[in-house]
Amino acid sequence: MLVSDQTIQYEDTFTQTIIINIAFVIIVLVLFGILKSLFPSVYMPLVQSKQTHWIRDIFRTPLAMYAKRGNFALFLLFSNLFL
Repeated sequence: MLVSDQTIQYEDTFTQTIIINIAFVIIVLVLFGILKSLFPSVYMPLVQSKQTHWIRDIFRTPLAMYAKRGNFALFLLFSNLFL
C-alpha cells in the first residue's frame, strides 16, 4: 500500500478538529458548572452585598481576606494604595 493511497482531505481533518474542540469545550463547561454547584465556597468565596456597587465593595473588604485566599486582587489593591 502506497502512502498516496491514504490521502486525507484537508476539509475532513479540519472538520474533525472543530468537532473535537467543540466537544471539549462543552465537556469543560458542563464539568465546571457541576463543580461550581457542588462546591460554591471554592468557586465563589467572596459574597458581595447587593446594596453596594461591586467596585466599592472590593475596596471596603479588608486586605487580610484577600491575603488569606492568595487573590490577585490583593496586588491590585496594594498598588492602588501606593498611588
